[in-house]
Amino acid sequence: MTELKGKSVIITGGSKGIGRETARMFIEAGARVAITGRSAEALEKTRKELETSSSSIISVVADVSKEEDCRRTVDTVIAEMGCIDILINNAGMSARGLFSESSIGLYQTLLEINFLGPVMMSRLCLEEIRRNKGSIVFISTLASLKGIPGLSHYSSSKMPLTAFSESIRGELKKDGVHISIIYVGFTGNDPDKTIYDSRGNRVPLKRGKNNLTQQDVASAIVKAVTRRKEIITLSTLGKLAAFSYRFFPRLSELVLAKQALKSPQYKEQA
Repeated sequence: MTELKGKSVIITGGSKGIGRETARMFIEAGARVAITGRSAEALEKTRKELETSSSSIISVVADVSKEEDCRRTVDTVIAEMGCIDILINNAGMSARGLFSESSIGLYQTLLEINFLGPVMMSRLCLEEIRRNKGSIVFISTLASLKGIPGLSHYSSSKMPLTAFSESIRGELKKDGVHISIIYVGFTGNDPDKTIYDSRGNRVPLKRGKNNLTQQDVASAIVKAVTRRKEIITLSTLGKLAAFSYRFFPRLSELVLAKQALKSPQYKEQA
C-alpha cells in the first residue's frame, strides 16, 4: 500500500479497539498517524505500543463532542505533521435501554458524540483534505440502517451519518474528495469496553458471539481509503440484513420487534 506512505491520518477514538487496530495498519503502510481520545493514559499506552523507529505517531487528548477539542486536534496535527490527508471518524459510544426508561440527556449525549463530533471534525479538516484530494471516512453501524428496539438512542444518533455522508459526497466529488461510510456489525471489543445504560451511566459491555474482529474492521477502513470505496457493509450477516431492510421492510420490522428485545444484545445491561 505504497499510496499511504507519508500520508497524514487522524483517527478519532484511536486509543482502543477498532481505532487502535486501524492506526496500527496505517502505520504499517507507512502513514503518519494522529490518534485522539479522552483518556491521556490510554492514548499514551497505545502510542508507545505502536511507535517504532520507523513510524510516526502522535496522540492528542480530545473529546470529539467539544468543538474546542476538535479545533485543538486539527491545529496540533497541522503543526506536527504539516498537513491532513485522511480523517477517520471512528470515535463513538453505544447505549442500551428502552425508550420509556431512557433519559432525554442520553439522546443528546449520543447525538453530540456520534453525529456532531464527526461533523465538526470533518468541517475543521475540510480545507486540508480538499487541498490534498484526501478522504473522510465515517464509521457507522448496521443499527443505523434500521431502528432497533432497545437501541433507539444509538440507532438515531448514527443514522444521520448516512444522510450527511451522501450530502457532502455530492458537494465535494468535483474537488476530488473521497467520502466513505462503513457499516459495522457486532465486533470483538477490548475487555474494558463500556456503553451507556438508559440512565446515562457507563456500564460494561456484555456480549456473546461477534461476527467481526477489530482487525477485520480496520482492514476494511484501510481498503475504503486505498480503493476510494464509498460504501462498505461488513460481514455476510450485515449484507443480508441490509438486503432484507431494503426489500422486505415490513417483514424486517416484524422480526426485529419480535426478536430484538428477547436478546441480551439489545437489553440494558446494568
